[in-house]
Amino acid sequence: MIQKKKWRIAFIMALFHMGITSNLLAATIYIDNKLDVSCSGSYSVGARACNGSDGAAYNTIQEAINNCSVGDVIYMRGGTYNEIAIDIPESKNGSAWTSGNYTTLGSYPGEWAIVDGAGLNTNAKWYFQAIFTHPTGYGTGESNNYTAYWVFERFEVTGGRVGFFLKADNIKWRYMYIHDNGRSRGVTDTLVAGILSVCPRYSTIEYCYFKDNIQSPVSDMNNSNILFDSDYKDGVGNGNAFNINAATHHNVVRYNYLVGSRISIRQKEQQRFGYNDRNPNEMTYKEFGDKWHHNIILDASESIGASQDFIQIYNNITDSTINFGRRSGSTGDIPQIYNGVIYNNTVKRDATDSSYGSYTTSGGYDPDFNNYYDNGAQKIIHEHVWFLNNIAANNSSSYHDEPFSFHWNIPENSNMPSQNNANLIVKNNLIYNNKNKNEFVIGHNNDSSYSGCDYQYQTVPSINSCFSAWTGDAQVINWSSSMFGLFMGSTGSAQYAINTDFSLGGTKLAGTVGIGISHPYLSKVMPIYVGAVSPNDNFWVESILQNVSSIAWLKEQGDGDPSWIEGSGQVSSVPSKIQDFQIETGQ
Repeated sequence: MIQKKKWRIAFIMALFHMGITSNLLAATIYIDNKLDVSCSGSYSVGARACNGSDGAAYNTIQEAINNCSVGDVIYMRGGTYNEIAIDIPESKNGSAWTSGNYTTLGSYPGEWAIVDGAGLNTNAKWYFQAIFTHPTGYGTGESNNYTAYWVFERFEVTGGRVGFFLKADNIKWRYMYIHDNGRSRGVTDTLVAGILSVCPRYSTIEYCYFKDNIQSPVSDMNNSNILFDSDYKDGVGNGNAFNINAATHHNVVRYNYLVGSRISIRQKEQQRFGYNDRNPNEMTYKEFGDKWHHNIILDASESIGASQDFIQIYNNITDSTINFGRRSGSTGDIPQIYNGVIYNNTVKRDATDSSYGSYTTSGGYDPDFNNYYDNGAQKIIHEHVWFLNNIAANNSSSYHDEPFSFHWNIPENSNMPSQNNANLIVKNNLIYNNKNKNEFVIGHNNDSSYSGCDYQYQTVPSINSCFSAWTGDAQVINWSSSMFGLFMGSTGSAQYAINTDFSLGGTKLAGTVGIGISHPYLSKVMPIYVGAVSPNDNFWVESILQNVSSIAWLKEQGDGDPSWIEGSGQVSSVPSKIQDFQIETGQ
């Protein structure tokens, strides 16, 4: 008997050392706003009362979180929960994506919970006006105060200044509806977002519906559906030491439907991986960039404002600008952000402004330019970025609504700073139905004293020649066309699907003119088509438009991925070729 007891003790101790003890302690607990008091183990799922044996239940979200253990599944019963400033203590942080080591908060299967903070904490500090908050969690560039290993899935968040304010470390948001967070500005900070995270890492936002997370009556660039703030290590001169444990990296934003807001997905501060004078040709952190892909982003003033080394932005559909190196009101003493790859996106403009931009800043450039790695005595703008396989459609004739804009707003009529465009790689992009007389703007603001490749405004034929000269690549080609028939229709998913047989001249067809070679530095092959939508794997577009915006669909989802994500090979009912002129014109 003694020997058997010793063996049991040893076994339990081994479980502790193996980190799986939490599996034994994990439980399912409930939140039910129909309860007058909490149930200590006597909750009845069927009766929604304290007269059963289904486990513990609480009548507020905060109480349930306070009493949960790491590894628990917390189910909110259907209904509306009027709560705000719901804090997730760091004592509730998990440690791994293995069963029992992360915690889940979601609606009870088949039901739908709404967390609504309208009218609550209206005079509190902004971070106490967030629905979910860890109020000590701003700390830019600090490696503490993170919330770790939580899953938020299948519920609605609305009525706050911010939906979620957390320093996210291995957090997953899935099948959420996050909308109408963004109170009037008042005297507090302008930060407004569906999700606001400071220096997030290894976190994923997928299959979520974001709508109108914006303040009123006047919006601000700090208003976003998704807002990541970075480490603020740039500073002046050479900046401060980089700490990978206090930086924005390895995040994924995919297959979301985002509507409205000022800048729909934004990195508020530039995240560079090293000192300001780092060499952009050094690839140590090439795998650390966020991946933002297969999102549909509509009705925002700007769809994406990205400011991170090595970020990947691909297969997104938008109707407003995708900006790399986004910085508003720049004073000039900031580092370049390097090595972003922006590829296979489709921007179909519905207002003015460029479709794609890089370092198009509203504040101009300081003549000192202290932070460029090759500044020397002669200050140099030297971008390292790739724009490949993108479609820019429907740009207007308005001022600076050219499809592509690169480091615009340099002081006019000045060669200080100068440009080095050897690593500005712009290839295999298609400009479609452009109403502007120019297709590219690059360099000095309103400068007419230069000619040839030094001139600010360029067309596709001239820019192809210039990029070939700048980069030493004789194969640079971009296309421009206003011929009818690139897109398969004018509504729904058909308005984004391309006609694979659309001719770009000679034997060049839209379905096969993508770059089709290895990624510049990651282990993958670039698509052979242009734009966001693969002709042979496009059902994700229709599914996001119809399903992700539907609560009825969101609440029925399980733990896995939907069957329609790219790679499934599913093709929508949109034909691969235009069968009839009526498809696009509606006649």
